[in-house]
Formats: sequence, C-alpha cells, structure tokens
Amino acid sequence: MNKKRDVQERRRFTRVQVTVEAEVLGGKTLRIRAAATELSMRGFFLRTNRKLRLGTPCAFRLLLGNPAMRPVIHVTGKIIRARRGGFGVELTDIDLNSFDHLSGLVLTRSLDPAKLESEIRKTPLRGS
Repeated sequence: MNKKRDVQERRRFTRVQVTVEAEVLGGKTLRIRAAATELSMRGFFLRTNRKLRLGTPCAFRLLLGNPAMRPVIHVTGKIIRARRGGFGVELTDIDLNSFDHLSGLVLTRSLDPAKLESEIRKTPLRGS
C-alpha cells in the first residue's frame, strides 16, 4: 500500500509544487515567518519548526514575487494536520483579490490546468 498515493486520492483539490514566503498572524502576539508549499485552492503545507495546536485559527499572508512590488494573498485558515517540519492548513476565508492571485498561481503551476479550472469553479471559497 502506498500511503502517499492514498492521501492524494482522498484530496479533492489539486496541489501544486511551489514555495512562497508566508507570515502567520494569530491573535495579537503570534507572528511567524515560514514557507508555504503544496498550494491548492483549499489549503497548503506550512513549513516551520514552531509549534501550533491543531484547530488553531490563523490569518496568513502569502508573499509572491518581487519584494518591491509583490502581490500578497490574504487568507484565514486553521491548522488541521501536524507532521515533522510543519502543518497542514485548511483555508476558511479569502478575499476576492487574493482568490484571483491564488487561482492564477496554482493554474500557472498546474500539470492539469483543465482539471484545476473545474476545481476553482467548484471551490466553496469564491472570494468574499
């Protein structure tokens, strides 16, 4: 049995292999700089050695491109999975501008853009 294949088959949203800078904001004191990888329209993996509790709601900023003029994806989410080297994050809210940036990023990195376009149309997070 291939554990990685089983996890991929259970996922409803395609993940793309990309790494972007991320900031985690939770409450007034928590601020973590990390890397977001394995992005999808529904979540990502946050690479960090910091400890966060499962279920913790957080605001995230995903920083794209050139630091001088980079677009920023603003999302909220919660920690749903912990493993060595980081956490799985499920998105719970995203603004319309950030939705457009995220969908553009995952589409340009996708190996199957047609499938991903279908997922984008069906995502419950359509940008509020």
